Amino acid sequence: MKDLSPYQVTALASFLSSPSTSVTPPRYPLASSDFIPPSPNKSTQDLQSEFAALKAAQDQRKQKRARHSRASQQAASDPLKDLKIESELRRMIRENIGHQRMIGSYVGKRHAMHLPVRGQNTQSNAKTAKKLNHKQYKNVGEDLWKSRTEKINAELFTLTYGALVVQLIQDYEDYAEVNKQLEKMGYNIGTRLIEDFLAKSGIGRCADFREVGEVVSKIGFKTFLNITPSITHGIAPTQPSSKHDGAAATQASGSTFTLTLDENPLAEFVELPEEALQGGLWFSNVLCGVLRGALEMVQMQVQVDFISDVLRGDESTEIRVKLVKYLEEEVPVGDD
Repeated sequence: MKDLSPYQVTALASFLSSPSTSVTPPRYPLASSDFIPPSPNKSTQDLQSEFAALKAAQDQRKQKRARHSRASQQAASDPLKDLKIESELRRMIRENIGHQRMIGSYVGKRHAMHLPVRGQNTQSNAKTAKKLNHKQYKNVGEDLWKSRTEKINAELFTLTYGALVVQLIQDYEDYAEVNKQLEKMGYNIGTRLIEDFLAKSGIGRCADFREVGEVVSKIGFKTFLNITPSITHGIAPTQPSSKHDGAAATQASGSTFTLTLDENPLAEFVELPEEALQGGLWFSNVLCGVLRGALEMVQMQVQVDFISDVLRGDESTEIRVKLVKYLEEEVPVGDD
């Protein structure tokens, strides 16, 4: 008995006390008649001492885990543990602003235009921001075009657009309707393109419609088409609809500017047939839609039309943009 291990002694006692319910002891192969068992390597006292040492080490590990758990609980209750400072705080603010711009919320649009977003008076409070964010528009356009990474081949772009116009002509068989569809497509593009433009250019709100024309000419066209059309400002005569809003209507809807495109990337490798010329097709009418959609997203309702086009035999390509009225800013529900 003295050579049995503690586990063997427990199993033997359980079997002898209740053979029917105890676990059946393992059956070992019988030794031969001349087998002489080897002397035990360790005595019972040594085994007990090893068992006590293992138990003490286990108790130490339990105590260490308990101390670590208490320290974690104390750290979780510390209000300074999750406090963001310095670079972490700046990165978190940039990520939040970028998220607001990406989802197109009212706050994100105000951030994109570098305007106050917490209910301040925009007309007076944003003057300092406009001065600080002002740059030479031509230099801004050059920088944005050079920093663009998602460029495509110009010839591929031109041929793809030409194939689209041809398909529209085959589908509608009416050049006036084709002009409407191109303008509608451009409008949808402009409503989405303005967010990317404002985010990359960092341009704030323009002081007047004249400055809008400068931004469109020197930054907008340069950023996306790598051209800089010349601009001519003018005031179209208007007739007020009533005595009360006569002055406001004249000031709001009387501003115009004309863009003269020395080169048109959409019109390269293009020659219109006589039938299209007589039908009144404006091949690059998608540009009018882009301008109208983009300006409408920044609270300006405009009328954009082609005046002349070299594809139609004119000396130059000109686009006239006329301000109809300024739209009122409406705060979406839940974004105030």
